[in-house]
Amino acid sequence: MSEDGLYFYGIAEPGPLPDVAGLGPGLGGAAPDWVEAAGLAALVSPVTGAEVPASRRNMLAHTAVLERAMAETSLLPLRFGTVAPDAAAVAGCLARHAAPFRAGLREVAGRVELGVKAHWQPEIAFTQLLEQDAGLRRMRDRLRDRPAAETYAERIELGRRVEAALA
Repeated sequence: MSEDGLYFYGIAEPGPLPDVAGLGPGLGGAAPDWVEAAGLAALVSPVTGAEVPASRRNMLAHTAVLERAMAETSLLPLRFGTVAPDAAAVAGCLARHAAPFRAGLREVAGRVELGVKAHWQPEIAFTQLLEQDAGLRRMRDRLRDRPAAETYAERIELGRRVEAALA
C-alpha cells in the first residue's frame, strides 16, 4: 500500500466504515484505504515523500476526503500533513493512543464542524443603528459640524454607545 509513506486523514471506530471507493481520490490522486488496529481504523492514502506541501490542491484533497468520510461516519480528523512511514507505524500509533483517540471520537460523535465567514461592513451597520436609535442619531447630528478637537470627549462617548448597541 505504501510508496514513501501513508498520509493520515483521520480515525474512526471500525464497524461499517465508508467504502473507500466512495471517498474519491486523496492526495496526489491516490485512493484512500483503511488501516485497522486496536479497535480503531485510520483513513490513509499512499504519498510520495515524508512531507506533504501545504498547497491549495493538497488542502482541497485533504478536505474533500474528510468531508466524504464524515458524511458517513464519525471521524476524528488529523492535522493536515500527518504522514506515517507505513501501515505498521499507523497501527502502532492507533495502539499507543487508543484511549485518547476513543475519547476524541466520543467527543465528535454525531457532531459536524462548520466554517462560518462573516462579512461586516461597519458603515452599513452604523447607518442601520442610527436609523433605529434616535438618541444616537441626535448625538451624531450635534457633533457633525463641530471641530473634532472641541468635541473629543463627546465623540468618545458616541463610540462607546455605538459599541454597546452593537454588542
